[in-house]
Amino acid sequence: PKLGMPVPDDTRFLSGHPEGAPEPESQPGQTDMAVIGPTFTSFKTGFGVVYSRNLTPDKATGLGTWTEAQFIQTMRTGHRQGTGRVLLPPMPWMNLSQSSDADLAAIFAYLQSLPAVHNQVPDPKVPAPAIAAIEASYAKVKP
Repeated sequence: PKLGMPVPDDTRFLSGHPEGAPEPESQPGQTDMAVIGPTFTSFKTGFGVVYSRNLTPDKATGLGTWTEAQFIQTMRTGHRQGTGRVLLPPMPWMNLSQSSDADLAAIFAYLQSLPAVHNQVPDPKVPAPAIAAIEASYAKVKP
């Protein structure tokens, strides 16, 4: 805190962008990929604003109703629960897509072991054409 750096709140570990928290205010510069918001959980990009999701096992707002199979399929395909909306950058699902089922199951088990945090993260503010373009680029990634 003395240096003005963000200090993690351990009671909110992996619960995503805090409900009602501010978004990045400035626009990305010409050579920037994104501007990070004040909580380090929101990102203003050239294609819209995205938010870190709630990865805790909260049943209403997190991964509490997900199955291990849905989590693994999400990491393999880049789609929510394997068939839903595409995961948006900067989520590095492609870095995990080649992991073994056992490794992905272990990650899921770890996430399920966290304390559940009720936190409704806002939907991304990304226009449909940008989501379609991202989805098309993901189709080129071999799961």
